[in-house]
Amino acid sequence: KRGKGQGGGEVDRTPAAAFVALVDATGTEEQLEIAKAGVAAGLEALPPNAKFGIASFEGDSIALFDFRGTVPSSASIPLGVPAAAASPSAQHDDAEDLGPSALGEVVPLGWFLADATAAHKEAATSALDAIAPLASAEIDPRRNLLAEALACVVGYVSGGPQGDDDVDEGEEGAGGRSRAAEAGVACSRVACFLHGPAPAGSRSRNLKDGRGRRQGFVSPTEGFWENLGSFASRRGVTVDLYATAASASSAEPFDLRSMRRLPELTGGRLRLYPSPGESNAPQDVFAALKEPVALNATLRMRTSNEFDVSGVFGGLVEDPRYPQLYHLAACGPHACFAFDFKFTGSGFSREPELKPTVQLAFRYEVFAPVHGKAEAEGEDKGEGREYAMQRRLRVYTKQFPVAKSALDLYEGADAHATICVLVHKLARVVEDQGFQEARALCEDWLINLLGEYNLSLNRRWEKERERESPAESNSSPIL
Repeated sequence: KRGKGQGGGEVDRTPAAAFVALVDATGTEEQLEIAKAGVAAGLEALPPNAKFGIASFEGDSIALFDFRGTVPSSASIPLGVPAAAASPSAQHDDAEDLGPSALGEVVPLGWFLADATAAHKEAATSALDAIAPLASAEIDPRRNLLAEALACVVGYVSGGPQGDDDVDEGEEGAGGRSRAAEAGVACSRVACFLHGPAPAGSRSRNLKDGRGRRQGFVSPTEGFWENLGSFASRRGVTVDLYATAASASSAEPFDLRSMRRLPELTGGRLRLYPSPGESNAPQDVFAALKEPVALNATLRMRTSNEFDVSGVFGGLVEDPRYPQLYHLAACGPHACFAFDFKFTGSGFSREPELKPTVQLAFRYEVFAPVHGKAEAEGEDKGEGREYAMQRRLRVYTKQFPVAKSALDLYEGADAHATICVLVHKLARVVEDQGFQEARALCEDWLINLLGEYNLSLNRRWEKERERESPAESNSSPIL
């Protein structure tokens, strides 16, 4: 598809995937070399019709590289410039209001994202060589705004926050992508290479800390990262965090415990390397971009009238408008999710024709190789092969029989899945209420489980004993 670009010329608007690297320039020379190698590996993993962009975080500014000319150029945009401060959305604390207006005004997204051609990749190598570590004197310890910089980049590549009239976050998927569509981008993957602890920053203050968490268990910035992750997931942006410490002793200050919500909610990856010598960032970046994933996905859960969804575990972002509709920016083959259910009435019916029913509708987009010239010429492993976006829908409907007794229910339970969900629940309680409360709840759960199991087992044993002679049964199998 072709249309008029921002400069008036004809541009190719065929939807493409974009890879954006944000390099933290506040690290050491060794850390930067690992980051540059990771970006280069990511470029090698891209299909020919993909797009890419490179940005660097320089303490109190962001540098965006432009590859349109014969020689790459860069524009440095200070964080908190008047253009951004004048935006009404810049006065809010929500992640969706961390506007990328200043970035888009200086370097439009269509200029920032370059085609993954051999010439542009060579220019990217020159641009990476130009990124140098900042001297300690250049870094203002009072304004270390990496969190805000990452939020601005995410908003920038997603097309930026739109007005309420422009956003449709219903079943049509993530809204607010008009500017990204102008640049020919269907989805983006942001790889952030961290070299120091992520600070709170001005945008991370006074954010809601979530359900009254105890001081000391959760960083006050966790609400910021969770809001940013929800925003990015609805906009179809996946975020990977690759943190490389200067040495093994300096790995602890990384606040990855709070930052984990960003890659978790967007289907990205989180990696911590204790030192540059032990870093596998280039291999991990290459593997992440080569892994088959479902993009811009929405998951609809439907249940029969007797029960409903009460809780969700995993990297699913609930739609604010439509119940039981969830967004996923990216979903790999190893992604797992779990749902909690609750009764809406007195329970399940015993009628055979009224079995409890669950239906999952999973709609997603995938870049699949175009069958044509590449296969005819016998090219292997997708070398030089073009990729095109395909939209797919998978619907799965399952009816479950109602257990006749508690023992039937126990026998049909998946022990691995049950323990996995239990661990996730306990982790939430630890964060919200502390270890003591989580331990007490776990003890109560185990006592109730064993008590009910033994009670049901004894009832069955009693019924069997009535049909047998007393001599054949002299003990009860108690756990």
